[in-house]
Amino acid sequence: MQELEELIHVPSIPHPEYAGLKQYAWRVEGTSMNRVVKAGSYVIGVAFADMPRRIQHRDLVVCQRRDHDRYEYTLKRVAITDVGIRLDPESDDPAWQDPVWLSSGETGGIEVEATHLIIGTFSFLV
Repeated sequence: MQELEELIHVPSIPHPEYAGLKQYAWRVEGTSMNRVVKAGSYVIGVAFADMPRRIQHRDLVVCQRRDHDRYEYTLKRVAITDVGIRLDPESDDPAWQDPVWLSSGETGGIEVEATHLIIGTFSFLV
């Protein structure tokens, strides 16, 4: 996903469970989740910090990867396993098949946190 330099209006997703919560939109870049959402589309999410709901198996989430002072955002599918929370790509691109693990304990400087629950997608017709 790429941070936009200009503001674009992306409609909010009406949903009674998330009424009153601030919604965020990210433009999807690349093919790491192309089975779920195509590049150029937008995903709309709400922050886990703003709601009592916690991450659940099969959630589609925005994750933040921090490596000291560098940040990266990625979209992944949650898999809750016996050894931790795995974040899976859903892609037919061979370059994007490796999962990412949610941070727990010592990470060697790299931390991964699920920050937003995806509640919808939006694409502009062209």
